[in-house]
Amino acid sequence: MLLLLPRFQELNLIHLDNLNQIGDGVAKGITHGQSKFHQLDMFLWQNSNKIYIEECHALSSVIPCYAAEQMQNLQELSIKECNTMEEIFETKVINHNNISGCSSSTKVPIPRPTNIATHKLPNLKILNIHKCDCLEFIFTLSTLKSLKNLKMLEISYCKAMKVIVKEEAREDTMEISQPMVFPQLKSVELDSLPNLAGFFLGVNTDFQWPLLEHVMINVCPQMRVFTASQSTAPRLKYIHTKLGKHNLECGLNFYETPTLRDQTPSLHGIRSHPTVPEKRTWSLYNLIECNYYDDERTKIFKSNELRQLQNLETIHFCANHDSPNYCVKEVFEVASEVTTNTTQTVVNIPKLREVHLLSLNSLKYIWKNNHRRILEFPNLTT
Repeated sequence: MLLLLPRFQELNLIHLDNLNQIGDGVAKGITHGQSKFHQLDMFLWQNSNKIYIEECHALSSVIPCYAAEQMQNLQELSIKECNTMEEIFETKVINHNNISGCSSSTKVPIPRPTNIATHKLPNLKILNIHKCDCLEFIFTLSTLKSLKNLKMLEISYCKAMKVIVKEEAREDTMEISQPMVFPQLKSVELDSLPNLAGFFLGVNTDFQWPLLEHVMINVCPQMRVFTASQSTAPRLKYIHTKLGKHNLECGLNFYETPTLRDQTPSLHGIRSHPTVPEKRTWSLYNLIECNYYDDERTKIFKSNELRQLQNLETIHFCANHDSPNYCVKEVFEVASEVTTNTTQTVVNIPKLREVHLLSLNSLKYIWKNNHRRILEFPNLTT
């Protein structure tokens, strides 16, 4: 019996704990190195314009290698809470019988075509990946090249994620030296990726993002650069984090941040000269607007962070009383420095103009007096 699905467009797979692969072409269609797949698989991959997968904990990949060139109509792909997902776009042999965690040292080999075609997704517009803890990357560079209509990319809470785009050793060096242009991409959000080192770390490829307007990079402590080579985004004005808005004084990448020496005359005559370390992440140094709405901190800015607030202009903190974490007790922590010198030290926050503190029921101090360390706000008006 031949099953035809001429109007099929959308695939939703939710809470299927024993589903270990989508489609049956690879499992039954290998003959003398050539892949043959069922007519049903053809309809599945060729006609799908939206795929949503959630809590399918036996899946190790989504798009099989034999369907690499069949995804011409796919516009939206969302994958959430798939604990054993190792690849989105299949490129290697994966143990489909592993349902207990990430790939182990003992894999069950599955035949693959000798020439694996490059995945092509020319109409993909939205990609959202959330809580897939075994994923170490999303795309290979060759797959990324096909994403000419991608508008929104969101990756969050993936513990093993190291890069978004993996460099391929088989790529031609002359070819990848040409700039990568993404004409439609407007938004990139990277959230809570503890091992992410960068978007792409290959040194021979520059990136151009002509429409990119929104970049959020939050809780990515290992990230030092967005791309190892140059990234150009003329419409991008800020980097967003949980703290708020950060300026782009160093562009999308932080290579070296110069030593800071505030030249504003001090009201007290003696001033410390803060040094900003090299190779910073998007951090307090570039923070312009602090827009806290909820946090677990008891102090918004800790003592060792105050000297980094050289570009901070506004603070807006509003506690969310539906959460148990509205526990802010102090805005600026002014701790005593460990020193035998009794001379007063001035910590200047030169650009701060406005501070708005709302519904902070636990707040005790904006700052404490300290005879050895003085806070100075020369431009605070509100």
